[in-house]
Amino acid sequence: MKLKSPDTGLLEKIYRMAPVKKVTKIPDGSLSGTIQIEVENIDGNEGIFQVIKEVVDMGGRIYAIHERKISLGETFSKIIDTENIGTKI
Repeated sequence: MKLKSPDTGLLEKIYRMAPVKKVTKIPDGSLSGTIQIEVENIDGNEGIFQVIKEVVDMGGRIYAIHERKISLGETFSKIIDTENIGTKI
């Protein structure tokens, strides 16, 4: 998601939304005054529609949205990392 001139604190507000699992700011030098973020949500398509609506309701100006599917390798890595939290080898 690319946001145009986001207000201070908007990313924190997005992170606190119910369907949001993770927000990552991605370096993007294409347009000044915009930031690019990756939003990982819990509820699939329904969750992202809620996030978009809430961002707009808070005054956020969305410049572009792109869906990114995670690969099988990324999914496997996330599962392994989650299972190994707090364990020692």
